[in-house]
Amino acid sequence: HKLEDFTPEEQAEIARLGAVLSTKDVFPKVYEGKEKADKELEIGRILSTQELSSHLALVDRVVNASDDRFVACSRIVTEQRDDDRKDELFASLGIESNSINHRMYVLALLHSSMKDEVDNPILSEPTVQYLRPFSQVVDGLPAGSFVDFSTEKLYEGIRVAHEVEKPTTIIHNDSKWDNWFNGTTLGDFGDSCAGTEYKDLA
Repeated sequence: HKLEDFTPEEQAEIARLGAVLSTKDVFPKVYEGKEKADKELEIGRILSTQELSSHLALVDRVVNASDDRFVACSRIVTEQRDDDRKDELFASLGIESNSINHRMYVLALLHSSMKDEVDNPILSEPTVQYLRPFSQVVDGLPAGSFVDFSTEKLYEGIRVAHEVEKPTTIIHNDSKWDNWFNGTTLGDFGDSCAGTEYKDLA
């Protein structure tokens, strides 16, 4: 329905609730704060016209629902899309066509497509710090948890190496299983930032 299809009373209630009217094929995600919503919109702007877009759930608009709540709207992914280029590549290299290899292919295309965006001010800075100092990790554990302090030096070495590594592209930075819709389409780009390809694959 269009907003003008509602009575003035209904429109007032919609505004009071901070609701967002949208078509049925749109998936909304609410963000507290504008930074992550802006990243979603910027990724959508950059990648929407590229071949890779058929493997991504891209945001095409962000609505300010209240002072600090922003709704990012992306299209619902209903099925895996055909990709003749991928099929030919996998066949020529003898790569099995399965979900893990498909995801590696999509991430490789993402990384290749985003190399020129490393200095993009909207995307370059991380919104979350996944590798926290060992002491912060330990402090966040429930009381009585077992902590193997012999791993502290190894962990800190890995963490520091990641901090000083020069970014080579924009990475997804959260490519875990539940950000792959229907197991094949990558979405939720709110944590994207400058980094190295390794971070998305590890």
